[in-house]
Amino acid sequence: MNKTRTYAFILLLTVFACNALIAQSFPGPKSIGYANAFVTQSRGTEAIGWNPANLGYSDNPKYSLSFGLTPLIPFPNTQINNNALSFSWFNEYIGKGGHLDNPRKNAMMSVFPATGLNIHPALNTQFIGYSYGYSAISLEANVEGNILLPVELLDLFIYGNQIDQNLKLGDFHSEAQAVAVLSFAQARTVQLLPQYRKYFDKLYVGGGLKLLGGGGYAGTETITANFDTRDPEKVLANSEIKAKYAVGGFGMAFDLGAAMEINPQIHAGVAMQNLFGFIQWNHKYAETYHYNIQFDSDVLQDSTIDNNDMQDQFVKADTSYNPGNFTTPYPAKFLAGVDYEISKLATFYLAYEQGFSDRFSSSKTPKFSLAAKLTPLPWFVMRSGVSVGGKERLQFGGGIGLHFSHYSLDLSVATLHGFFNHSQGVAVAFGQQIFW
Repeated sequence: MNKTRTYAFILLLTVFACNALIAQSFPGPKSIGYANAFVTQSRGTEAIGWNPANLGYSDNPKYSLSFGLTPLIPFPNTQINNNALSFSWFNEYIGKGGHLDNPRKNAMMSVFPATGLNIHPALNTQFIGYSYGYSAISLEANVEGNILLPVELLDLFIYGNQIDQNLKLGDFHSEAQAVAVLSFAQARTVQLLPQYRKYFDKLYVGGGLKLLGGGGYAGTETITANFDTRDPEKVLANSEIKAKYAVGGFGMAFDLGAAMEINPQIHAGVAMQNLFGFIQWNHKYAETYHYNIQFDSDVLQDSTIDNNDMQDQFVKADTSYNPGNFTTPYPAKFLAGVDYEISKLATFYLAYEQGFSDRFSSSKTPKFSLAAKLTPLPWFVMRSGVSVGGKERLQFGGGIGLHFSHYSLDLSVATLHGFFNHSQGVAVAFGQQIFW
């Protein structure tokens, strides 16, 4: 079990390292540039995770190979956002240094909602993706999480411990999971009956299977604490922590989609990602920890106590046990989009996204995206997009692409929860593709 604990510790370090980046699911260089308005234009291996039916379009490459820095050495496409802290907040209160008096501390704390600081990390790394005709396969890995820091804990960090107060940390939960994903997708052309051809020219349907290998899961079930210094004669404190982790799991998810070529200028599509997605974690490499301590300084003044009795006096629970097999979701979402090609130089995109869970980096809040692509030169692409809703609330993205006859390179960045210096996160993605 020591090796298992080491793996879980590495997983937690990875998650919190992601939070430190201050940079969401399956971010890619094109989707980030379009602020996730990527339902209708994904092609080749890009269709995996967006709309598998897009593999049916005739403008797909016959063969394509997608990768990050080099095949099997990915670029960590990263997106992390939070609900309170912006770059301007850091510049104002952290970057300038100097003394923090109470008015400045009050201003620092004013940005945090009563629910606390929510951080949502999501990293995606595509090791390699390959498409041939109407089929595609991809190997990638992702880390997703939802980490909550209660406002009382932030208050303690900024103001410090104070006498004559009763500090309570309410129950709060955080979790993260790392997953390796092997995906297969395929599309087919639907032969339209004559009466339907007046609505659209062509119709494609597609499906995909994702085999999920759980790398690790870590989550809290209960974390509460109380620190009372109101009695001048003594100090009272108690806390309870219950957390669970696992290493090694297996699951699957399904993608379904339809794509329509309404006419040569207008395309539309709908898709369901990660339908019935789940990961079952192996009980052989899982453990739940339960720790409870109750402290009363009066006990320390009792002359009959000795060091051997300390644990018996203060620690009320210190145990671990196997939780058995348990399952976490691989969150599903619904996507819909339409694009309109004004000319060979400009195309506009509109998309809608609806999640069915608030766990990990998914959100039940609808998201609407509007984006544009400009191609001033045959080999140079400019992208820009804006979205409202979802966990990002407000996202502004932009990027460029160098697209040659058999090679493309794309780079995009986006600000989250606001624009530029007032944003509360940033996303960065890079990718390359060889096609013929």
